[in-house]
Amino acid sequence: LLAIAACGGSDDSSVENSSVDGVPVVVATTRIWADVTENVACDGLADVQTVVPLGGDPHSFEASLKDRETMEGATLIVANGLSLEESLSDTIDAVEQGGVTVVRVADSVDTLEGGHDDENHDDEDHDDEDHDEAHGGEDPHVWFDPVRVAQTLPVIADGLVAAGLDRS
Repeated sequence: LLAIAACGGSDDSSVENSSVDGVPVVVATTRIWADVTENVACDGLADVQTVVPLGGDPHSFEASLKDRETMEGATLIVANGLSLEESLSDTIDAVEQGGVTVVRVADSVDTLEGGHDDENHDDEDHDDEDHDEAHGGEDPHVWFDPVRVAQTLPVIADGLVAAGLDRS
């Protein structure tokens, strides 16, 4: 219901950050969160872009200068959080300090403790002990559970509104 309610209202929106053809840019760190954000944002509310390419590893992806520029110009950044994008954390923190709203969706849900499931993680070079330590013992892979994903929807909607993307 929240996603449907967010789709109503007028097309009037004033956003100072970058836009593509007048549509504000929202940057998601991964394609999964870009897909979820596009559905929460409804048709045309935002141009949702992704930093980590499809099939890329968010644990080790290094942002280019172009990626940093895109994030600095975004109206909102949707990140997983819980150190999933550990190599992007400095960049995300810097653009947040520069005034870009950042939503870390995994921070809003109950996570599983330490549960790293190799069946759901294709990185053979990934050390489980280092992984659990880097994530503080919490499993950041919340998108594997539809209930947890559903818990992120109001957080993403609130982030869109806080960033000035409210159609009402």
